[in-house]
Amino acid sequence: MARLAPREYEFLLDLASDVLRGRGPEQPWRQMMGELRRALHTSTVVLTEATWHRREGRAHAWSGERLTARRLAELSPLMVRVGHPLARHYSTHRDDEPRTAADLVGEAAWRDSEARSLTREFLGAEHAMGIPLHWAAGTARGFVVYHAEGDFCATERLYARRAQPLLAGLDTHLRLVARWRTTVADGEERAEERRLTPRETTVLLLLAESLSAVAIGRRLGISPRTVQKHVQRIYRKLGVTDRVGAVLRAQATGLLSAPRVQVGAGSTHIGDQ
Repeated sequence: MARLAPREYEFLLDLASDVLRGRGPEQPWRQMMGELRRALHTSTVVLTEATWHRREGRAHAWSGERLTARRLAELSPLMVRVGHPLARHYSTHRDDEPRTAADLVGEAAWRDSEARSLTREFLGAEHAMGIPLHWAAGTARGFVVYHAEGDFCATERLYARRAQPLLAGLDTHLRLVARWRTTVADGEERAEERRLTPRETTVLLLLAESLSAVAIGRRLGISPRTVQKHVQRIYRKLGVTDRVGAVLRAQATGLLSAPRVQVGAGSTHIGDQ
């Protein structure tokens, strides 16, 4: 049975922890993808989105010597149009399991496919594995990692499975914070005034969407118990005792820009499952 050395995952965990504490790099995905390349022995990693029914694909970031922004802008939609197995599968299924293209269609079909020909032409690679991050309305977002020679071994697959919840939670965190920064003026300064950490700010944003502890934990890749701990710290720092009070106080102090919950019965307890 494949075994994963603890240090292999700890490097990635340390990088993610720095991002969540607000001490990460300006472009966190670049560093995270560099760590994925090292741990998975890959030539290239691409953070991409695909919408199968519209045959659309778009890359957000990448790590690899053979890629440029121009080549990637050409390759990403082309991969979807030729029917890349990873784009088709993850766009049409809610699946959190990392899988290779050969897993989905079989080794022979993948070897003879146009998608593999493009993989060889553009990237000098033979095999591709998807690490899904987010699915909504038929659009899948995730990493695609490429091997120059040979399919992914059991230890590499184990690493990808273990890393997937961490990466998905970090992706949710970064997208929430990015959206918040565009809608709330001076939001980070106001959060610092209240001594809210970046993670607590993210939990507050999800509280404002009336999500339960279970739902918030699922979004961020953490346990409901951990969510509860964050929530109690948020309440204490904002000087409130429940969800509605936290959201209203956040709106009043400029942490949230507009009402996002309805005050009423059944909406005041984060413990509601």
